[in-house]
Amino acid sequence: MGSETSAYLAAARDARASGASPDRERMRIAYLELLKLSLCDLAGSSTGSVGRMEDGRLLSGDAACDALHPVPSANIPLRALGATLYRGLIGPAAASSPTYPAFLPPRWAAFYNVGFAICQLQQGFQGCGEDPARTGSLYSDPDIGYVATAIDRRLGRFLLLTGKLPVTPGSARARRGHGVQLRYWSLCSGESFATVATRDCVFDSNVRTTTSGEYTILVSLARDRPRRLARRCGLTPLNWPERGDGAGNTAAGGLLLRNMLPTRGFHHAVQRTRRPGDERRVMGPYLPRGRYLPSVQSLRALCAR
Repeated sequence: MGSETSAYLAAARDARASGASPDRERMRIAYLELLKLSLCDLAGSSTGSVGRMEDGRLLSGDAACDALHPVPSANIPLRALGATLYRGLIGPAAASSPTYPAFLPPRWAAFYNVGFAICQLQQGFQGCGEDPARTGSLYSDPDIGYVATAIDRRLGRFLLLTGKLPVTPGSARARRGHGVQLRYWSLCSGESFATVATRDCVFDSNVRTTTSGEYTILVSLARDRPRRLARRCGLTPLNWPERGDGAGNTAAGGLLLRNMLPTRGFHHAVQRTRRPGDERRVMGPYLPRGRYLPSVQSLRALCAR
C-alpha cells in the first residue's frame, strides 16, 4: 500500500493547518488515528509503509505502524444499528424493490447527518427535506466528507466504476507536477448501517489511472475476479464484502467515497455539495459512474473495445 501511512502521518502533523475548530480537533485526530491503524492492519509490515514524524525521524514498516497509537473507541462516533433495526428500516421500501437500497445504476448520496441518512433509508431517499444540516458523524469529520451508495450482486456479478481521481499528494499526477486538489482520497466497500463495517479499500496511491487521471475499478467477490483479465484491462480491484450487508443479505453491500481537505480552488469535492441530489452536478467526473455486468464474458467483451 506504500504511501497511505505517509499521507496520514502528514495529515496528523499538519493538524493545526487544517482549519478545524479547536473544539472539534479531538474528533478529527481520533478519526485519523483509527484510519491510520486500519491502513497498517491492511498493509502489514511487508508493504514498505513509511512516514516522517514531527521530530524529523523517518519510520517505515512496523516502526511506522507502531508509532500510530490507538485511541479509545468511545472517541470515534461510529454507531451500528444492528441487523434487526436495519432490516426494519429498509423493509417498507424493499417490499417493492428486492434489491433496495441498491439502485440501477448506483445512486450516490452525500452524507449530512445520521438522522437524515436513516430517514433516507426508511423513506426510499424521498421526502426527508431539501436542506439538511451537515453535522457529520459515522465516517465523516470536520475534514472528511463522503458519498455512499448501496450495491447488490443481484443486479450483476461485477460492478465497474469509472471516474476521475483528484490530484492528491499520493497520486501519480502529483508526482508529475500537477497541483494538489485533495489531501487524501479513498473508495471503500463495506456492509451497511447494520454493522458500519468496512471490508476493503483502494486509495489515491494505488488506483490505476490514465495520464489524465481516469480510473476503472472492478468491484466483485475476490473469488469471482478474473485476475489476468483485470490486469490486462488496467482495472483496479476492490473486494465485495463477503458478508454482504451484514444483516443477512449476502448479495448486498455498500461503497464509500471519501474526500479529505479539498483545496480552496477545487470545486468538485464532496464538501462542495450543498443539497441532496446535487452530487452529480457538483462533483462531475469525480463522482464515479457504475455499470453492472453479468459475467466474465461481458467483462471481456467490454475490455476488448
